[in-house]
Amino acid sequence: MNASKFPLVPSHMHLQNPPAVPATLPYYQSHFSLWTDARHSSRRLFRLCAPASVLFFCPTPRYLSTAHPQLIFGLFPSLFPFPISIIARIFLLLFSFPPARITSCVSKRQPRAIHLHQTLHQNETDVMATNGTNGTTNGAHGPNGQANRFDPNFTQHVIDNMGPNMTDRNRVIFSSMIRHMHDFIREVELTHEEWLAGVNYVNLVGQAFTSTRNESHRVCNILGIESLVDEVANKIIAEGDLDPTSTSILGPFWSPDAPFRENGGTTIQDPTPNGQVCKMHGTISDVLTGKPIPGAVFDIWQASANGKYDFQDPENQTPNNLRGKFRADENGKFWFYCLHPTAYSLPTDGPAYDMLQLMDRHPMRPAHIHIMVSHEKYRGCTTQLYPKGDPYLASDSVFAVKDDLVVDFKPLKGDPKATLELEYNVVLAPEGYKGLYV
Repeated sequence: MNASKFPLVPSHMHLQNPPAVPATLPYYQSHFSLWTDARHSSRRLFRLCAPASVLFFCPTPRYLSTAHPQLIFGLFPSLFPFPISIIARIFLLLFSFPPARITSCVSKRQPRAIHLHQTLHQNETDVMATNGTNGTTNGAHGPNGQANRFDPNFTQHVIDNMGPNMTDRNRVIFSSMIRHMHDFIREVELTHEEWLAGVNYVNLVGQAFTSTRNESHRVCNILGIESLVDEVANKIIAEGDLDPTSTSILGPFWSPDAPFRENGGTTIQDPTPNGQVCKMHGTISDVLTGKPIPGAVFDIWQASANGKYDFQDPENQTPNNLRGKFRADENGKFWFYCLHPTAYSLPTDGPAYDMLQLMDRHPMRPAHIHIMVSHEKYRGCTTQLYPKGDPYLASDSVFAVKDDLVVDFKPLKGDPKATLELEYNVVLAPEGYKGLYV
């Protein structure tokens, strides 16, 4: 994404080495500017009469926000011809909103203790104010004139302004999202500075996107969102022992272009001296009948021994290294060679890592192999397999580990191609299975 689409975001904030800030202050909270009130408007006359050197060589402030009306022409005169720059500056100084004041990048706001019993979960009349009419403003007083904190009608007013042509599902989603977001803002008493920090963060996440890097996906992962969506979408009511294979998150590294390979083949295109070759094999079967599913597709992808996927590491890996699709034979069996997985760190040069630091969390993922199993008559299964004993199983940075996905790689003898073996059988649910998606 072109960074020029977000000119109000400090240009240095998407670099690998952002400037240091106090350790006790959230990184994105520390970069903001405040729009001062009308009493600063008296500075207009001074600025208008300032020497020409001020008009043409005014240094550009490091931290800017949407609250700066003089941004385009006034603070960047070098981008425009001499007459346009001065005319635009004079016009903006005379007729713009009050000038912005560039504040210190270190917030002086004192931390505030938030207690759940003080939030929206109390009786609404105790913590919110009424506006007396249509809920379009934030009221200052409640019934009988007592001072209350928030307008009880505001959120519903926002929801009620949605148009009649929305689909029912979109109305449910947006209504719930607005309610929860408004409740969150009231609960933590979000400040303007914190809100602007969040806005800038969202902009930075967008700027970090490339054809091989989905930063939004990664942020959802480290907040546990994708894992929760997966859990909701694959809710199972157990029917005895007839549970299909557990699912896990897709992650941002799957590719639809992985090639089909023959059973008995290998996904290892670029051998590495640090990798342990593993023979993986198993059977794909029906959860109800236990019968094999011939023709089911077993799609696998994984990071190399250096912890990087093929398109992250073009210097050492060719496209589709450690990727492949294998079609189960008439007995539902598949077998091939891959690498024992390696634990790796999420990228540490972007907004997702900044959020991890803010939460005092590590970026490590336990070693894992991604698989996606599909058949036209069955519900697909996307999951991950984790080697037993990995030190990051309990603190996976994306919360994707499930107990029944932890597997045991065993030593393999008599096969010159591999030193390890993993047998993993996959159980799929047919379309219409009542225990799945209920």
